[in-house]
Amino acid sequence: YFAVGDHSLAEKHAMAVIDNVPFEDSLVSQYIIIRVLDNLGRYSEAVTYGLDLLSRLKFDIPSEVTPSAVMKAMADTGRACSAYSFEQITSTHHIVDEKK
Repeated sequence: YFAVGDHSLAEKHAMAVIDNVPFEDSLVSQYIIIRVLDNLGRYSEAVTYGLDLLSRLKFDIPSEVTPSAVMKAMADTGRACSAYSFEQITSTHHIVDEKK
């Protein structure tokens, strides 16, 4: 439904999935909800929903950015990226939203 532009129906079906399956199985539907909110111009709700989802996935998002938090994030990113070659990283396919 999302692909054909019926955002209300996409949101309804995504919420039905979210309400009836374990959290781990609902992540695609969670993503659809964020995209629906974004496409409807409900940006604040989309960000709030996304941050809540990240929190439920155990991602720690500090309320204030400190120099030490930036350094830690950079170190964590460096460690994660070091598992891949330059070619692997640069050949990764990206999903691009043409509207933005």
